[in-house]
Amino acid sequence: MYRKNCPKCHRPSYSSSEIGEWLCPVCGNDLTLFPFFDAFTFEQLPVKVVPFKRKMESYKGRAVK
Repeated sequence: MYRKNCPKCHRPSYSSSEIGEWLCPVCGNDLTLFPFFDAFTFEQLPVKVVPFKRKMESYKGRAVK
């Protein structure tokens, strides 16, 4: 689970996905380019943001077992 902190309203925002646009649920500020934090330890995470289309293309050809 990921957490981002909004610099506009100073509230935390949580998500389980590292892809896609990330908007603050309180004020609507775009948090997409802000750093990811672990929701439980609050440590900054080295998450590399990959565009959604490229992320989905990486799954092509993988067999589901």
